[in-house]
Amino acid sequence: MTVLWSSILILIFYVLRKKYKLIDICSVSGVIVLYLFCMMRMAVPVEFPWTKIIFGGALFNRIYYFSCVERKIGNYISVFDLLYLVWCSGTVLILLHYVIQYVKIARCFGEMPVQRNSKAAQIADAIWNGSKRPDILQTVAVKTPCCFGILRKKIIIPDKLYTEEQMRFILLHECSHLKNNDILVKNLINLLCALYWWNPCVYLLNKDLSQSLEIRCDLTAVKELNHQLKGEYLAVVLNESRTADGRKNVQQYAGV
Repeated sequence: MTVLWSSILILIFYVLRKKYKLIDICSVSGVIVLYLFCMMRMAVPVEFPWTKIIFGGALFNRIYYFSCVERKIGNYISVFDLLYLVWCSGTVLILLHYVIQYVKIARCFGEMPVQRNSKAAQIADAIWNGSKRPDILQTVAVKTPCCFGILRKKIIIPDKLYTEEQMRFILLHECSHLKNNDILVKNLINLLCALYWWNPCVYLLNKDLSQSLEIRCDLTAVKELNHQLKGEYLAVVLNESRTADGRKNVQQYAGV
């Protein structure tokens, strides 16, 4: 039942995420609620007073007896223990892969030859209006603007000439990613996919995730712009996004 209801919740989450008016459901809060529900049902299988009995005891009994059958594999081990071992092994391997990729990207960003852009920092100060502003770094090592980091946030822009207006729109876009905690959302969903790798439904969470987050980011960024500025913002963002094709490995862990 835990697997069933968790899968149903994931399907609802995916459908709501496709609706522009409900796209905020894919926020950090939405992902955390999904986590808590799945984990609570898995760890504490509580029953409620309004619980309805689903008839089918014969089928459930057969599944239970099959899972308890012991097979001779070295020592005797039950089917349930074998499946549990496969589940844990798969989760560890996938998490290890994610951690290695994240560390590689973080190290790559850390080793980039960067320079500070005082003008960009001033523009970001006016946009951020919050707690500690993310570091603004400029480097020839990237071809398109991106942001990275959950605790130590960074905005990285290519080392090329931008007009003040273009720089403002680019920083507005990247700041919106960071304010929406899109990087945290991506990594939480990566973790959830690693924990439930055997459930086909969890892969819907990653399907079109970057596109959904980009749409939400743009809606946040243009909220206070007039019609003309919205068009200019869109032109700048589309021009920069053309160079982001083929960077799925980075997009999985960073905001682009």
